[in-house]
Amino acid sequence: MKRRPLLLLTVSGVMIAVAAVGFQKKPGGLLLLEWAGKSAEPRPPVAVLIELGLKDERPINWSGRATVTGARVVHREGYRFRDGDKLIDPDRWEASSHRPLRLPKGQPALTKIEGMATVGVVLHLADVQPDAKLTVSPRPESTDQEAAVALKDVLAGKPVPLWGGAAVVRLITTATPVVTAKTEDDFPAACYGPDGTLWVAYISYTLKDESRRIEQAPYKEQPKDFKALYRPEFGDQLFVKYYRDGKWSEPIAVTDGKQDLVRCAIAAKGDGTVIVVYSANRGGRHDLYARTVSPKLGKEQRLTGGGSGDEGVAYLSPVMSTTQSGELLLASQVWRKDGLAGIFHQTGLTLRDDGWSSRMSGIGGGAASWHVAIAVGSEGQWRIACDEYLGGDYDVMLPYRGTATESSGGGDRNPVASSSRFEARPSICYDPAGRLWIAYEEGPEKWGKDYGALDSNDGYPLYNERSVRVVCLVDGKLMRPAAELPTSSVPVPKLPFDALTSNRYERQTRYAYPKIGIDGKGRVWLTYRQKFGTRYSSHPGSYWLTFARRLDGDKWSEPIEVHHSDGLLDHRPVLLPHPAGGLRIIHNTDGRYTTPESLDNQIYMSYIDLPGEPVEPRLVPHEPGRKDEKLVQRAREEQEAVKRIRAYRIEAGGKKYQP
Repeated sequence: MKRRPLLLLTVSGVMIAVAAVGFQKKPGGLLLLEWAGKSAEPRPPVAVLIELGLKDERPINWSGRATVTGARVVHREGYRFRDGDKLIDPDRWEASSHRPLRLPKGQPALTKIEGMATVGVVLHLADVQPDAKLTVSPRPESTDQEAAVALKDVLAGKPVPLWGGAAVVRLITTATPVVTAKTEDDFPAACYGPDGTLWVAYISYTLKDESRRIEQAPYKEQPKDFKALYRPEFGDQLFVKYYRDGKWSEPIAVTDGKQDLVRCAIAAKGDGTVIVVYSANRGGRHDLYARTVSPKLGKEQRLTGGGSGDEGVAYLSPVMSTTQSGELLLASQVWRKDGLAGIFHQTGLTLRDDGWSSRMSGIGGGAASWHVAIAVGSEGQWRIACDEYLGGDYDVMLPYRGTATESSGGGDRNPVASSSRFEARPSICYDPAGRLWIAYEEGPEKWGKDYGALDSNDGYPLYNERSVRVVCLVDGKLMRPAAELPTSSVPVPKLPFDALTSNRYERQTRYAYPKIGIDGKGRVWLTYRQKFGTRYSSHPGSYWLTFARRLDGDKWSEPIEVHHSDGLLDHRPVLLPHPAGGLRIIHNTDGRYTTPESLDNQIYMSYIDLPGEPVEPRLVPHEPGRKDEKLVQRAREEQEAVKRIRAYRIEAGGKKYQP
């Protein structure tokens, strides 16, 4: 017993030393970093938020002024501004905290729980000196004290509270608009070209009825029919833009505006050819289509659906990357005609005006494979990750791997997380040391099972608890950061429950949809969604914000808000290294939190960095986990019950009926 602490210390030291050696023996060479560095962009401005009214219990006037010494203010914008709030040049504003958007009147208990909606001002700062200082001079009803803040602390990621926590100054990402049209713009994909040009593909949807942008207005009388609501036409359109020399190009229309698209992917070949791939519904089936967008817009090519036995197969949600040899690697989810979902992958994709070719392709994976992710390493290696429904729950797997000349996998799924918990939505990337980083979402056992109005004791509601986890694959061994991430723990509500119980339950913190990537110095960053508020604090639906954190040694940085990332749950930003050393994020917002009176899906580009040089992450062993055999057996029984229900038939009056 006395030897155990020494043994643990020795083992930990060996693991750290091995990890350090691994970090040193592969000092770089990632094509992603090389191409990102070709753009030679200057360091963007930084952004700080002055958020006011954090403790307000009624609307308070927070009009004021902010001046900066030791830096230049190059841009200002309101944060959560509503009608009557405004900026006044050069450094003032008039604004108040507000009641939540949909808070019902006459319910003081709900009002107390919800609190007031904060308000603030965002400052973009350039030429920041070490002694830069921000001075906030408010005119609220609660204080007339001037506050001075050393920006050095804020830019290090440390929120600085003001007036006893009634306000705060904190670092956020420097978000600038990419697409702000009246169309609903979402599902961004992005890549660098060999010359450092940034390419962004996205899908736009044209609303069929502008009056229903937010919600259907209540009818004043019974309508004769609902024909006016029937708008069956497709309305998606795929666009591509590029960013070069600090300017965005005009959008390139890849398709017309009458498409039904399920996400897109974009990547550049080593010779500079940029190809976009998208899943489109043509004639009732979804296939993958591709077009070159550089050096010119090429002819559309259909990549799937032409072979024998391919009837009734759907290809969805493509992802792409560029191998170290300059070839394209493509993967997508595929629904087979037997009703099972697998993984389609293809390497060496080449497009010509008279057709296309690839070096290798195949379909495989488990019985229910979802959420495909892809990554390429510095030595030509690549991996494909997905989640699979196995044993009654979802697990994270690495079913495919390969090099520049061959691929393998599919039979050995290489589990990353395979307990009886919900483990899904993986995101992966390689760092310069050759380590594969995997982030995924985690939920409780028995998620979404046997929970409802008649039984609230045997399962968990959907999205009752959600946390994010990070794992690392080093020389074939699974490790994880010693640094801990927050865990969502939400007690299961007992049904039925009243409005106050419902409100408290909705307000519980949840984390979801992780994305992992590296910055311009090869450091690991994680973004994830965090749940806020309730149905009363936002437009119809809930609202989530994305936060970014950097892994430094044995700790994660404090969470940093990705500005203009507010919206519903499903949010999949693209994380890329920035040539100035920080992290570039391409992301979507609908504005329901930041600009609540202008609800519109738009695409932004964010930049974030923190001071300090790369610090070797401290890693500890990770176990994928084991199944609870009782839960596995229960899942088998459920599957058999479903088969019996689907096979059940009744004969009556000479006809057969089925559920």
